[in-house]
Amino acid sequence: MKYSSTRGGVSDVTFEEALFTGYAADGGILLPVSIPTVNKATLEKWRELSFQDLATEIVSLFISETEIPKEDLQCTSGDTGSSAIEAVRGLEWVDIVVLLPRGRCAKVQELQMTTVLEDNVHVFRVDGTSDDTDLAIKPLFMDAEFRTRHRLTSINSINWCRIMVQVVHYFYAYFQMSSDVDSPVEIVVPTGACGNVTAGCIASKMGLPVRLVCAVTCNDIVSRALSSGDYSVSQTVTPTLAPAMDIQVPYNMERIWYIFIFRFHITWSGSGIYSLTVTRHLINKLMSEFESTGSVQVPEALANKISAVITDAHVVSDDTVTSTMARVWADNSYLVCPHTAIAVAYSLENRSKGESIPRICIATASPAKFKEAVDAAGIPWQQDERVSRLISLPVRYEDMERNEDWSDILRKKIVAINTPKC
Repeated sequence: MKYSSTRGGVSDVTFEEALFTGYAADGGILLPVSIPTVNKATLEKWRELSFQDLATEIVSLFISETEIPKEDLQCTSGDTGSSAIEAVRGLEWVDIVVLLPRGRCAKVQELQMTTVLEDNVHVFRVDGTSDDTDLAIKPLFMDAEFRTRHRLTSINSINWCRIMVQVVHYFYAYFQMSSDVDSPVEIVVPTGACGNVTAGCIASKMGLPVRLVCAVTCNDIVSRALSSGDYSVSQTVTPTLAPAMDIQVPYNMERIWYIFIFRFHITWSGSGIYSLTVTRHLINKLMSEFESTGSVQVPEALANKISAVITDAHVVSDDTVTSTMARVWADNSYLVCPHTAIAVAYSLENRSKGESIPRICIATASPAKFKEAVDAAGIPWQQDERVSRLISLPVRYEDMERNEDWSDILRKKIVAINTPKC
């Protein structure tokens, strides 16, 4: 399997190269050159597998045997931010640079990152939004020489590998809810940058009979794009109780468009290699207009293709988040985080439709990170001692102010990291 950029300027990328790539040099993001499909017999076989074995089967479809033999694959996945730090803290040959939007994430979330004092962990609190941090990072990845020399990669859903593993979640969840492999299952996805729902779209293209719903905060660009084709940024990003979803530039929408306008002209070369041509002109046109004006209208034909899989979008207010958290606690003694509550809110509001289709709500994070939301919901609970201890730990971070050149600060930090110490 090889990979290419959504914008066509980067191609013939190996899995290893994709793993160590964020934004492509042409400004696009990577996807496999083809999406493998699976038949009913394969689905029947997969439904009997453990999560780990299922992950191995699916992930191996996207990695050449010459790069990683199937028997060598060990698959898992996790959250970004603090879990990425936890994975590499203290390692000698890996440094991690983390940008968090100051004042726009829960206090516990921030402390999980700023209380890590190992020398290879570098945390910046920025005076801006999550979208602003992406704008600061992108020029570094588009500078091919700089990216290669300093061996940069990205951990969030800009990186294909995160989405690849999330594809497994959709298959595994489907098998838990459906008694066969023909019947549809609806999956409600708390949506910010659209990485998770992109994985759902890929699962659908592979042959999994799912329909998807995007549940969003009042920062509703995804909902507007899906319901009316209006892909335009608002004047401001409104902070909500679900900070990971407070996004006005959901960069994975570019991947979703690409998936649904994928047009293959496949010819057999006689040597076991398929030659294929993919139409990327529309992606470049849409993204060029969006990046220059902040607004673009999604063509109706493309919107119709997407709506066959992403069948609905739902906007949820903070008041509904807290009332949903309280209701789930009262009815089930189960505590959900505010992001998960946004998906559950859709489910509760649509129970009266009378449809018999099974529904899954994706849960995204531990509620222990979001004391503010739990308190606002009026839920009595005991904070985990491990979380409580964070408050007394020393912190280390650097602040980036709005009037500074964040890309330049990051560039200098990366150069300093890679400069040998005397």
